[in-house]
Amino acid sequence: MFALQESTSENNAFNEKASDKEQAIKASDKEQAIKTSDKKQPKSLIDKGQDEKASDKKQAIKTTENIAKIEDYLRINGSAKASDIAFNLHLSQARIRVILSQMNNIVVEGANRNRIYRLRE
Repeated sequence: MFALQESTSENNAFNEKASDKEQAIKASDKEQAIKTSDKKQPKSLIDKGQDEKASDKKQAIKTTENIAKIEDYLRINGSAKASDIAFNLHLSQARIRVILSQMNNIVVEGANRNRIYRLRE
């Protein structure tokens, strides 16, 4: 019976140590969670709103310039495919198609591969 009491007290001591470790782990997890969330945001995320506005203005200026170039090209050539316009203005075909879709004074003739753009009269 004496041996049984010793093993029971050893088990209790072991269980107390285990629960202390678990509490210590839980406490360190909470500290880690707080530390992670309290870190400063990278500068790029903080200033993103201001940088976006400046880049949007630059893009709008470029788009306006490209619209004028497309109009000039179509005035000179009458009508053209997106690939021809892209080649001559040194822009991608995708960008040309986006700009053409934004323009109100463009007439689209044909479908897909046979699509031709010209200025509205």
